[in-house]
Amino acid sequence: MEKETMVATVPQAEIVDEQQLSRDVTDIEFQAESLVIQTDEDYAFAGEFGKMLKKKASQVTTFFKPMKDSAYQAHKAVCDREKAMLTPLRNAEKTVKQVMSDYIAEQERKRREAEEAARRAAEAERERKIQEAATLELSLIHISEPTRRTPISYAVFCLKKKKKIKNKMCVSTMVKK
Repeated sequence: MEKETMVATVPQAEIVDEQQLSRDVTDIEFQAESLVIQTDEDYAFAGEFGKMLKKKASQVTTFFKPMKDSAYQAHKAVCDREKAMLTPLRNAEKTVKQVMSDYIAEQERKRREAEEAARRAAEAERERKIQEAATLELSLIHISEPTRRTPISYAVFCLKKKKKIKNKMCVSTMVKK
């Protein structure tokens, strides 16, 4: 990248004018500090001195205006160049942020889908277990009716009775062979 330098040049005549202007302003300041009003003529002189101050202030403003305008134009040109370089970077930043946002949204969508699938699978498993438990309970009740009254729960009684029946079948099968 090529390095550019902007320089505001001030003509030599203006430098001399600035030095003269600076001396005039300093003299006026000393005159103002030594001003004493005791008569009507002194008061009238102070009024004229005030008008002269306004004219000198206008001369100072006029003297610096071209330099300020030149500096403003240079500042504006630099700011425009800076903006031209920053615009692609800002556009790239927007693009990166949008891509990142899209990725996060997609990950969230996948997470929700997986969560919903897991919820459905858990619900299906719960339903299957309920059906299986209901089938086992019905088969136990039909296989063995309770014949004695004990504090043992009905399901435990049925399971114990079912085990005894299976054991007897196994024993009788072994004896017959």
